[in-house]
Amino acid sequence: MVEEPFTVDPELLRAVARELTDDAHRLAHGPGGAPGPVAPPPDGWRADTALDELDAALRRWSGALAARVAATAEALRGGADGYEAVDDRAARRLAVRNAGVPARPGPAGAAPGGAR
Repeated sequence: MVEEPFTVDPELLRAVARELTDDAHRLAHGPGGAPGPVAPPPDGWRADTALDELDAALRRWSGALAARVAATAEALRGGADGYEAVDDRAARRLAVRNAGVPARPGPAGAAPGGAR
């Protein structure tokens, strides 16, 4: 099995997370961009109740979707932070190793840096 290398761009992950957060905000405010009921239909229409129920259902669905999109944005931010933390730890280990200090102490009598 051949492993293909991949790269991670934490800033790109954060940019996408910001866009998703904006989308979640818009979804949370429902159709038309403002919370609240839709305008009443013209006089004489008997669909008032059905329209109110449809509006309420759409707002519930939109709110639930907004929460999922916001959670995805937060997961992307957490992933970016995690990749940077791992990269920082690896850089510190390499710096210590390159300075001639073993990264981890080996057993008594072992070669520095775990070499065999």
